[in-house]
Amino acid sequence: MKCDKECKKSLKSKIIVYLAVITGIIYFTWRIFFTLPLHYGIVSMIAALVLLTSEIVAMIEAVGLYRNAQKKVLPEKPTIPDDWYPDVDVFIATHNESKDLLFKTVNGCVNMDYPDKSKVHIAICTLLLSG
Repeated sequence: MKCDKECKKSLKSKIIVYLAVITGIIYFTWRIFFTLPLHYGIVSMIAALVLLTSEIVAMIEAVGLYRNAQKKVLPEKPTIPDDWYPDVDVFIATHNESKDLLFKTVNGCVNMDYPDKSKVHIAICTLLLSG
């Protein structure tokens, strides 16, 4: 069975998630059983539990953010009537450019992808020096 680009990306993503879960379990096991200050007083124990709780909440939040990022729901593109599009003014500023370059620029502006071509107004702005 061949795997395309999306399949490889998905497989790589799943491997990373599984590794993150495994290392998270190892970390929290070590954190709970080997780092809590059981013999150093109530204040240090409360502080350690607050820190441990914040770490657990951060891990849960990271998992939730990852799951939300995996949802690829795109809203449907609305259809807009052509008369709702505004007029577009394109100003091409030029000074000592070659005619070939100016032709390519104007040609690009004329062939812009815009729903109503009659609303595109192209103006060539040149610098005139009086001497």
